[in-house]
Amino acid sequence: DGIIPFAWAYAQKHPSLLNTYLSNIGPEMALLMPVMLGGEPLEHARILGVRPDDAQIMAWRYNDAVYVAVVNSTDREIPARILVPGLGDGWVKVLSADRRIQAAGGVIEDNLPAWGARVYTDARVPTGISLDQIQRRIENDEAAMKTTW
Repeated sequence: DGIIPFAWAYAQKHPSLLNTYLSNIGPEMALLMPVMLGGEPLEHARILGVRPDDAQIMAWRYNDAVYVAVVNSTDREIPARILVPGLGDGWVKVLSADRRIQAAGGVIEDNLPAWGARVYTDARVPTGISLDQIQRRIENDEAAMKTTW
C-alpha cells in the first residue's frame, strides 16, 4: 500500500513512465518530508468560500519558504482562493505541474480538480515532468497497446 508501490505497479503497465513518473516522486518526497515533519505550521491558512468538508488545507514555513498542501475531497472541480498568512506577493510553484501562479496579498487562486491535490511553494525547486505530460504518456501507451494487439 502507498504511493511508491502504486506508482511502481502502474509503471509496469506503462513502461514509458518508469523513468519519468517514478523519478518525480523521489525528489518531491525528499523535498516535502522535512517540511511536513519539521516545518512550522501556519495555523490560519484557509480556503476562502469553500466548505471545510469539501477541501482541506495544511501550510508550513520551512527554511524561509512557504509550502501549502490542498486536497479537494469532492467529485467536482472547485475554484479556490487559498489564503496563506505570511505568503505575501510573488510566484508560487505548483509541484507535479509545469506551472507557476502569481500570489497576491497571500492569496493563491487556482482550480482544484475533482478528488485532486495540489502542493504549492514559493521555494526554488527543480521542475520535473508534469502530471499532464504523464497523462499523455499513459494515453500514448494505451493507444500503442490497442494497435499492437
